[in-house]
Amino acid sequence: MENNLVGVTFFNSELDRDLFKMFYVKTFIFFCYRPPLNYHGDVCLINTFEIEELGQKTVFLQSRLIKFFPWRYIQGHENFIYSDYRIDVHHIFFSNVEPSCFPIFLRHREGGVYLDELLRNISRKRISSELFYHICNLVCAKFDLPISENGVMCLKKSDYMSFDEFQNEVNIIKRDQLVVPALLKFPMKYWQYDLSNLKYFHVNSKKFSVKNYLKRLFSFLYSRF
Repeated sequence: MENNLVGVTFFNSELDRDLFKMFYVKTFIFFCYRPPLNYHGDVCLINTFEIEELGQKTVFLQSRLIKFFPWRYIQGHENFIYSDYRIDVHHIFFSNVEPSCFPIFLRHREGGVYLDELLRNISRKRISSELFYHICNLVCAKFDLPISENGVMCLKKSDYMSFDEFQNEVNIIKRDQLVVPALLKFPMKYWQYDLSNLKYFHVNSKKFSVKNYLKRLFSFLYSRF
């Protein structure tokens, strides 16, 4: 692949369904406990518990460090496309993306700015009052910060965020959409589409149903045109 571009994903064998997956560029699959089996493509499997920096951390923190700092665990590459294991990234995406523009984030599916995302988390009871005050101190009242959909991200090896600060804050807040905007060192750049665009992506459901299977099949076929 041109531009030293590779894929990265994280498979949690306790939560993620082991669906059949097509990988169109060389992809590093990090996994905890057990590896996935149903995949096709140029894949490198990496057990997170065999990496010293990750081995003593929770699975949640492992997944976030791999997601936002893949170059710490993958040598010899500069440009990374991370995708959650539930998301199928279709081949046309890799043809259209421009690594020279990295890092690029996807627009948040529910829209809005930082305050909107904070209120969504409060209404869904994901945030305690103590955590609310911590978040307010972190963002310093900049509630108009842009937010992104972090299921797919295009990252370039750089110091775009402080690794130690990110690790500390995401371990407290546990919502990367609330941590990343406050810690980014430069304005967020968006990919022109979001995860609702079936030509590029399909978000698999957490549970199997015939309806969801047909939606996935349609998404795959649609992406071929």
